[in-house]
Amino acid sequence: MIKIEKLSIKQLTIGVIVLFGLSSIVISFFASTYFLNSALKYQYHSFARVIQIGSQESVSQLRATLLKVASNLASNRSLTKLMSSALEKKNQMAMKGILDDTLQNGFVGVAQINLVAIRLFTTELKPITKSQLDAIPMNGGQTSEQWLPNELPKIIQLKAANRNPVEQLKAIFDFWRFKGRPYYSVMLPIGGFNVKGYMELVVDPVFNLRRLANILHMPIKILSHKEETLFQSGISSETLINMHPIEYELQSSLYETIVKIIAYTDAESLKKELIEAQAYTSMFFLGLTLFSLLIALWIFNRYLFEPLSKMVSQIKLITQGNLQTNVAPFGLKEFSLLATNFNIMTAQLHERTKILDHLSKNDALTGIANRRYFQETFEREFYRARRNGQPLGLLVLDIDYFKKYNDSYGHQQGDICLQNVAQAISQVLVRPSDFVARYGGEEFVIVLPDTAKEGVFHIGEQIRTDVLALKLNHQASSVCKFVTVSIGGRVFCQNNYNNPDDFLKSADDLLYMAKSKNRNRVIVENMQSLENPLTKQNIAVSC
Repeated sequence: MIKIEKLSIKQLTIGVIVLFGLSSIVISFFASTYFLNSALKYQYHSFARVIQIGSQESVSQLRATLLKVASNLASNRSLTKLMSSALEKKNQMAMKGILDDTLQNGFVGVAQINLVAIRLFTTELKPITKSQLDAIPMNGGQTSEQWLPNELPKIIQLKAANRNPVEQLKAIFDFWRFKGRPYYSVMLPIGGFNVKGYMELVVDPVFNLRRLANILHMPIKILSHKEETLFQSGISSETLINMHPIEYELQSSLYETIVKIIAYTDAESLKKELIEAQAYTSMFFLGLTLFSLLIALWIFNRYLFEPLSKMVSQIKLITQGNLQTNVAPFGLKEFSLLATNFNIMTAQLHERTKILDHLSKNDALTGIANRRYFQETFEREFYRARRNGQPLGLLVLDIDYFKKYNDSYGHQQGDICLQNVAQAISQVLVRPSDFVARYGGEEFVIVLPDTAKEGVFHIGEQIRTDVLALKLNHQASSVCKFVTVSIGGRVFCQNNYNNPDDFLKSADDLLYMAKSKNRNRVIVENMQSLENPLTKQNIAVSC
């Protein structure tokens, strides 16, 4: 097995390029085959969609024509007058004559539909009469001796049931089946707003659907729901065997299959065209891939391999102490040497980064956390306490009359004072989660996670007494001859603050309250209710 340290970048790159070229050829073959099948499926899907749209358009035209014919018949005054008589079982023969005459002598739109029957019904949808010439059409223009039933089709009855007066004035359309034959009916009221009854026109939808052959420019076959041939365009069955069928089912509102429309496309011709396109595309892709690989190899040699050999010598100069040398981009056999030499620099950089990180988080004078790091920690602890439902204590501390201290003893002694106070505070905080930071000047903040009011006050009082115990002389103080501190504290619990800034400001307000009460004291209030605060704890030590 070849060790990576003995393999040059140039050898590895050439190997990868060759492998990539072979992979591209294999992928191109499988991809082109997949896209060929996908293109065929998409084309068939497109044809199916075209058939669907064409069928729907034919039905829409049939519906519009049928509605126009039905409206003309329904507005016939003679028919309206006879309707009232027919309800009393009078003049039914005259009414049948009008209906039969319409079928025999034609009507407006006769060339666009194949009207099978005209039937009349009462407002309760009971049959009154129908045309006598409603023989069921068969293929080739023949008719059978079977007659349509007197009753309305079930689907029309369902749509007409329980309609309000406004809906009763609207026409109803739908497909239905009888004796294996498909039909399409429209039922509309007679008599205008004063409905006398209903007229149903029944047509043969195959008459209109067969025009799809001319619309699609494809041979079609129309089958009944029992797979019986209702129509076949002028092409032999032997020819259809070599063509690809695309089916679409025309359904009624009850999702019953009325007819099945099958269009035939020349699949072999389509497949041949796609294969030719596939071949040209694959050849172009392979040629482009080969050209790209050669260009890539030249670029690698010109801009990677040659500069890399120079880079190794430059790295050696850097490890010898010549840090002003600029290292060129590097690249693979030389990676092992590169990693070894750069580990030294990485270790040094890591140490320096740690020092910079420490300086960025801690106050240079006191050694405790600075204000920036306090903001990050305090915000994190605030939202953690609110999320977990735990208390969070906060103390804000200020050295009393520190400006006078600096004026009396000098800034150098002031710095020493700050260091001693910071150390005293740190010694009181024994838990790892407790946190102290210098907020600015002579002001400090202490964060006490998971600490209740009593604990916060106890820690604040301990800090106050420990600072006083340092006995740092402060003759300029109006409170005590030693350095003292004032502390304000708050406890966050039960989501009594919306954000960290409000919480901090509330604790800072108590600090100023402690300073207003002659300093050298701790004030901790329960902030759950500002209207009914707990008794303030004010403790002063004799100086």
